[in-house]
Amino acid sequence: NANYAPAFGSAKVTITPRELAVNTDSATRTYNGAALTAAGWNIDPAKDGFVGSDGFATSATTGSVTSVGTANNSFAYTLKSDTSAADYTISIVPGTLSVTPRLVLIAAADTDKNFGSADPAFGYTVLTGTIGGTAYEPILTADLAGVTVTVNRTGSDSAVGTYADVLTPDVTATPAVAANYAFTTQNGSLTINPQVVY
Repeated sequence: NANYAPAFGSAKVTITPRELAVNTDSATRTYNGAALTAAGWNIDPAKDGFVGSDGFATSATTGSVTSVGTANNSFAYTLKSDTSAADYTISIVPGTLSVTPRLVLIAAADTDKNFGSADPAFGYTVLTGTIGGTAYEPILTADLAGVTVTVNRTGSDSAVGTYADVLTPDVTATPAVAANYAFTTQNGSLTINPQVVY
């Protein structure tokens, strides 16, 4: 065609990596002395994802937390031998593993004595279950050695009668134990009975 002359050129074609995101599960639990983990994860459907048979050869969440606090639920993986790492931009969106303090209610035991007698040794109990809308749990056996409870009497009343809330628990714990517990106390009553004289 005499009206046209051929022309030639070139263009650059760029193939960019596919974007892929892995979301790992979150989990929350009250401190119980064992490690908290969460095995679940998924590939975010809002991203590009793998092509065809490409994918992970191995994959697992690796997050773990035992004491009160939080940790990222990390993710470790290897790609299949025929999956090129250069073809993908892989990001990890970790869930959060959270351990909350163990709630413990220590209650002074109500007690009595006879008029004129010395105060007895005051005791206490660890109350468990739902009390006043709050769930309380026992102290773990492994942590008992790190907790000391003393019950003291406030006031010096000596007349016959019942004195409410005069027995007060005092809780001390080692730093390692205290970090994992939230202690609440409940006062007790002392009853002074008439002295029986024969």
